[in-house]
Amino acid sequence: MGIFCGLAFLILAIPVVLFIGAVFLRVACAICRVEAPETLKSMGIVFTVAASNAALLGLVRLMLGDSAKSLEIAELVSTPLQMFAGAALYMLFIPTSFYRGILIWLLWYIVLVTVVLGTVFVVMMIFAALI
Repeated sequence: MGIFCGLAFLILAIPVVLFIGAVFLRVACAICRVEAPETLKSMGIVFTVAASNAALLGLVRLMLGDSAKSLEIAELVSTPLQMFAGAALYMLFIPTSFYRGILIWLLWYIVLVTVVLGTVFVVMMIFAALI
């Protein structure tokens, strides 16, 4: 029974997370003054970029080994690679230049961090009001 609940959660959570990522991508495109793709195409782009990020991180971790220190180094080494791969994918899927692709990649993460910090702040204020 538990495995079915986990699978049902994944089946429901993955499209929601992709939709949120697509909204962030559309906001980043709007800030860059690039024509944003439709929502379904944006979800596909977010999935493709996330899959390439995971593959790059896995490849760097495989090359560096499994120690705790090398995992931290793998994160640092793979970040610029992920930025260039993301910019290349944005250039492929969205009619834009490579440099605008880098800007879209950076703004996507800035929007993500802003929304997360805003949500944490609102939740903290709600809990502070309840105490």
